[in-house]
Amino acid sequence: MAGDRTARRVSILCADCGDVQALDVILGASTDGTEGRFRSGETTLAELEQTCRSNTSSCRMRALEIGGAIGWSPTYAFGSTNGATTVLFQDGDLLTLRAIGPDRQTVSRISQPWLFEIGARIVTPWELHDTFARGALSFRGHPC
Repeated sequence: MAGDRTARRVSILCADCGDVQALDVILGASTDGTEGRFRSGETTLAELEQTCRSNTSSCRMRALEIGGAIGWSPTYAFGSTNGATTVLFQDGDLLTLRAIGPDRQTVSRISQPWLFEIGARIVTPWELHDTFARGALSFRGHPC
């Protein structure tokens, strides 16, 4: 993916944790058409997962929809560490969350609160409110 509207980044590492636990939060822009290709179905979740699995067979991909925002989130293992990279698009804005931890549960615990807190700032507040009110928050694709 290309594009960077002076991306803002925060990296957090837990120094007191027995295992490696870290989160990388990047706010930026998507200017290369990725959002449009994913919205239109030109780029499919299956294609993204196939690419991910070519790097690591443990990759599992899910689609994300939060209000008008869309994206995907693969989880994967590498050595004794697990990771997840969440990509969320809304009208050219891009949120990327990268989390690592000793297991998938820890990775989810690290990344999910940030996804909803920061995702809420990308998605129009009324859309997000309506999404939660309708119970329409959706995590599609393979289970984690």
